[in-house]
Amino acid sequence: MAQYATTLENAARCLRGFIESGISSDEIFVGIAMFKDKQHAISLLAYISIHSWGNLPPQSSTLQAEVKDAQKVRERTYIFAQFLVILHPLVSKYQGVSSIDFVFDYEGAYVDWPFSREGSSLRLVKQNIIDEREGAIFEELGKLIHDEAIDLQSSRVLNLYQTLFSGRDPLDVIFTLPDGR
Repeated sequence: MAQYATTLENAARCLRGFIESGISSDEIFVGIAMFKDKQHAISLLAYISIHSWGNLPPQSSTLQAEVKDAQKVRERTYIFAQFLVILHPLVSKYQGVSSIDFVFDYEGAYVDWPFSREGSSLRLVKQNIIDEREGAIFEELGKLIHDEAIDLQSSRVLNLYQTLFSGRDPLDVIFTLPDGR
């Protein structure tokens, strides 16, 4: 793994299998923490998606904090990718041929949009993955896409994109965790 001989996805799948078979998650964390390339270690640990690593040595607290932030960014980018596929006309048009992996096609993003009722964004707000403003916009999109009387190409729906990014660089917004992370 430290020599990039496998993908992050395959390595994470294998390591989750080790954890399920009884190897402690803290042992895996400590082993990966020894990688020379710390960014690769953080990426792999974030990809494994373990929320509690057990009893880690005190010297790993900085790395553990970086992994938690990376996990939040991973979840945040997943939500924003889904948002972009639903609302951005060029993304929805070209996501099938793009080199950027948006995880969803339009239909999948639309059907699986998780913010369909009031309060559905609260967990992510509490975890500082999204802020309250973003959560309100995501919930508004959820109400609109599940209302059959609403045209999904209407300015009311499409303006949610503008409202979310408010003239800011979308990539800066997508990859920046809320304050107080």
